[in-house]
Amino acid sequence: MAIVSFALSLIGVEFVLRAQTKIISNLPKAINLDGNTIFQCYQIDPTYIYRTVPGSKDCEPIDSEGFRSDPTGSLRADKTIVVIGDSYVYGTYAADDETFPYQLERILRSRGNNANVVNAGIPGYGTDQEYLYLTQYVLGRVHPDLVIWTIHENDWFDNDKACLIHVDDDALRVISARRNTMYITVRMNMLMPQFIKNLALYKLILSVIPESKTIGCSSNGNSSVGEISLKMARLFHSAEKIAEKEGLTIVYVFVEGQRAFIDNRDTSSDYVRTITEKIATLLEYKILPFIASPEIFAKAQSVDTSNSPQMLSLDSYLFSSRDPAVFGAKHFNDIGNTLFAESVADYLQIRGLSQ
Repeated sequence: MAIVSFALSLIGVEFVLRAQTKIISNLPKAINLDGNTIFQCYQIDPTYIYRTVPGSKDCEPIDSEGFRSDPTGSLRADKTIVVIGDSYVYGTYAADDETFPYQLERILRSRGNNANVVNAGIPGYGTDQEYLYLTQYVLGRVHPDLVIWTIHENDWFDNDKACLIHVDDDALRVISARRNTMYITVRMNMLMPQFIKNLALYKLILSVIPESKTIGCSSNGNSSVGEISLKMARLFHSAEKIAEKEGLTIVYVFVEGQRAFIDNRDTSSDYVRTITEKIATLLEYKILPFIASPEIFAKAQSVDTSNSPQMLSLDSYLFSSRDPAVFGAKHFNDIGNTLFAESVADYLQIRGLSQ
């Protein structure tokens, strides 16, 4: 009798939820009810939470190794450079020949440096994921001479929501991505029969699960900027030891979002002040990144944008007050990426790393 009552109660809840169409449609962004991908472009991964699908053309073309394809193909190169990072490297909302890595390769070659630049950026990655991706996947397939590791101001937030490495004293302990709620919910959804996935109750359960939180990790929204910076620094120092064994160099590049440009780098701005704090903590832990943003923003003041089409995107409303012809919508467009690449190419040349 109790089982029948429980079943009837579930049926009643199901009918109530089906009447609430807003609840039914309110699913986490990571969930694709077709079951095989997240964000329609990536697959879940037990090490990195998710990664690109090698050979995929569902979104931007991805080559056989899982990197965003270079539209020029494989040119003769005397030097191989890997650029690792998040959507600013990958080139969200940018065409294949407008991304930062593509523009960097073009500029270096125009200066007589036959470099092949590999785009190893994956949107949404924080430095936990980037460290694992670089050391456990990228280096074993590309064997670069130089790694450019870009740091964006949102990496501190991404490291909290996608915590995969716990610091025990001076040791780094890797935590399986199978303990991350994004991985769990997508994997669960892949295994569920379709009639279960059609239930409003099932969709409601998915909607209340945190979009990305790693069970048993020390961050998950509770860490200060200093604590996350300390872990980032330890990741970078660990990567440098690996790089030394491989005979390659790692260069760190920090780039701010367009909001810093909107605020004219006003130190009274909360956003700019937070960025300054993040950079200061990296310096405290002896991480010396090239700060590309001031040079990018200075160059942008004199750029003729009259012939550059406005780039629209899903998040354009966030930055409606900036010039869209320079910076696109949150992410750089072709002009922004070119200015970014020029700044980095100048820095590499000064340090003698472009040859």
